Amino acid sequence: MILLKRLFVSVNNDTKLRHIVEKYIIFAEYLGKYMKKVGFSLLLSLVVVLATAQESQTEYNFLRLPVSSHAAALGGGNISLVDDDASLIYQNPALLSSVSDKSLFFGYMRYMHDTNMGAAAFSRTLTDRASWAVAGQYVDYGTMKQTDEAGVATGRFKAKDIALSGCFSYLLTDRLAGGIAARFIT
Repeated sequence: MILLKRLFVSVNNDTKLRHIVEKYIIFAEYLGKYMKKVGFSLLLSLVVVLATAQESQTEYNFLRLPVSSHAAALGGGNISLVDDDASLIYQNPALLSSVSDKSLFFGYMRYMHDTNMGAAAFSRTLTDRASWAVAGQYVDYGTMKQTDEAGVATGRFKAKDIALSGCFSYLLTDRLAGGIAARFIT
């Protein structure tokens, strides 16, 4: 603001330029008074626009649930823990390269309220560097109340999700593995 007032003194002889600088100074002072309110309003609007409650990026969120206590203890999003655990292939199929030959995994978890979840996996080693596995995941959400668009109860129904997977992993180097998984989801 002080710089603008100094500029105003130096252009005092030119009336057009003086008029432009006067308008700019008035506008800058006006913005200075309301900048906190405008900034807060913009920030609040941005938060409201970006905030999404319980919105999903995918229809198959059950695939994100950890299928074992090991994966749950890691936060359900393991991508790099190399361990001899066949259940980790649900998070990252490349981890299959560290699983022993003929490994079998069974898991069951009682999730929220009436939801039951089960998983199974079987892996085989093809060569020193290549492995494959088949896996299945089942989630039963229990019995729920069925309503119409007005909220009137019309009965009860059961819901479930099933995913069958085929995985392949290849050890590219001693410290780097790649993996791919194909899933059939119902």
